Amino acid sequence: MKIITAKIEHLNMIQKLSKKLILDDYNNYDKSIDVDRSHSEKWTVFFKEWIEDHKNIIYLAMDGEKAVWYIYWGIHLSSSWRTWWTHIAKLYNFFVDEDYRSHWLGSQLYAKFKKWSTNQQVEAISVVASATNEQVIKLYKKYWFKEYTLTLEYPLK
Repeated sequence: MKIITAKIEHLNMIQKLSKKLILDDYNNYDKSIDVDRSHSEKWTVFFKEWIEDHKNIIYLAMDGEKAVWYIYWGIHLSSSWRTWWTHIAKLYNFFVDEDYRSHWLGSQLYAKFKKWSTNQQVEAISVVASATNEQVIKLYKKYWFKEYTLTLEYPLK
């Protein structure tokens, strides 16, 4: 298994893994998710910008020629109502292919994220998860993430 920094030629691989993540979230946690977004023009531009921007990171794990996980994160300005933590490293997405789960890849992903965040001298790291995704919440809590805010929604339609 080889971990690489994503380049523009990996765009299709990133989009395929993103699609798997989106479908998993849609099928198990949130029916409001746009399942076609990973290949939309808007998201293609988004991924290209992230690949080219050195303030944000996308890593892939390669098993031969097959991308089996990806993670992306970046620097996020904290909410204006906070009196501390002006810059937060935010873990935006990560996905491990089902066939590669329980192989300590999540631990390797998190270690890279934490090391990068420490080197950026941010005050905190942050992640968002679907409230009903107990498996991933358990994983984040294993790495000492604490619940900080809670967003509640009431669907009107």
